[in-house]
Amino acid sequence: MLFAAGGVWLEQVTLSRYWIRYTAVTVMLLLFIPLIPLLLPVWKPEKLAAYYKKTGFGKTGVLRWEDLKDHPLPQDFADMIGWKEMGDKVSAVYRTLPDSVKDKTLVFCRYYALAGAVTYFGKGLPQVTSDHASFLFWMPERYDIKNLLFVGKRIPQKDDVVFQQFEKYTVMDSVTTPLARENGVKIILYENGNDKVNAMIEAGIKEKKDEFRR
Repeated sequence: MLFAAGGVWLEQVTLSRYWIRYTAVTVMLLLFIPLIPLLLPVWKPEKLAAYYKKTGFGKTGVLRWEDLKDHPLPQDFADMIGWKEMGDKVSAVYRTLPDSVKDKTLVFCRYYALAGAVTYFGKGLPQVTSDHASFLFWMPERYDIKNLLFVGKRIPQKDDVVFQQFEKYTVMDSVTTPLARENGVKIILYENGNDKVNAMIEAGIKEKKDEFRR
């Protein structure tokens, strides 16, 4: 509303002084041009990072992420890169599995952002799952798996009991896109789950869903 009111007022006061309009537009454009790379990812990540460093934008706090640390790129930009690599690599790992194993393999991502990226960019994958955010409600109620293809930043620890039900795990690949927020995300294959694994997954998913159904 203030922009609209200001526009009407400016039009009225410059009816007979068009040079003010042209001057105002020129000044606004000149002030805005240096900010374009901060508002839109108009260049490649490396060039953007160099521009921020050269102009001193990094000292203004705009490169501070939710971890309260300054990074080469704004968090929103860093979130946008590395996704295709992730989807391609998860798909490549899945393709290496024998057909008999594929049917018994669950693709599981630690966070909804990873699940969204793999869902969008992955090719030839089964349903990509995650128990994080809205992806939780898309997880099936019943499971019949022997292997789990996990996508996450860190290797699950011993307190993640479901992952302890597999005979072994192998880090198959990882995201290596420089400056990406997801750089270092691992693609891990867990193999030969025991007789408890399906029941444990079903119980865990039911418990999480029930928290929102109460």
